[in-house]
Amino acid sequence: MSIIKILVVDDHQVVRESLVSSINKHPEFEVVDQANDGQEAIEKYEKCRPDLILMDLNMPNLNGIETSKILKTKYPDVKILILSMHDNSEFILDALSVGVEGYILKMSNLKEVIKAIKDVHKGGNYFDSNITGQLVDNFASDYSKQSEQSIMERSGLTQREIEIIRLLTESNTVEEISEKLIISLHTVKNHKRNILNKLDLKNTGELIAFAFRTKIVRI
Repeated sequence: MSIIKILVVDDHQVVRESLVSSINKHPEFEVVDQANDGQEAIEKYEKCRPDLILMDLNMPNLNGIETSKILKTKYPDVKILILSMHDNSEFILDALSVGVEGYILKMSNLKEVIKAIKDVHKGGNYFDSNITGQLVDNFASDYSKQSEQSIMERSGLTQREIEIIRLLTESNTVEEISEKLIISLHTVKNHKRNILNKLDLKNTGELIAFAFRTKIVRI
């Protein structure tokens, strides 16, 4: 069994150590290091090169968004899962815009945290359903002013591509999208790649942020 190596970043020592203890109880995980702030997180990542970073947002020196942006610029393959107390839509969209692979709330139970780590490690994304639900509520009011046709013309996306974006914003994996649309996994991946290329985006996090900010998510 392959061990998933994790770097935990949180400036609250009690919270951080409790999280580390809980994660290390699972034999498939190993917390290889801890960091108090963003600057230390960058230094620790460069030394131990973990498979995944579990990152808080509010930290001294460099916050989680600034740290994620630096890491993503220097190391595009780094996988970052935000674990934060903030469910404010702008915080969430800012985090997604720098390309993090997931965002869950600290109020989540350990079972959900474990699932999120596994999904992100496998190359997927994980977004707390409470988060995506709130984003829809906050941004939905403007959608009624736009027609599907105008959104497609403005974005250059096809009807099928917009449908896939909507499913991604609802935290569906590519496997789940394949099942729901009754199309092959290969086809879903091709659609996703084409969407990212059309919109000049790098990953699903950026795509979800784009979807909500441009109001195309309600189709």
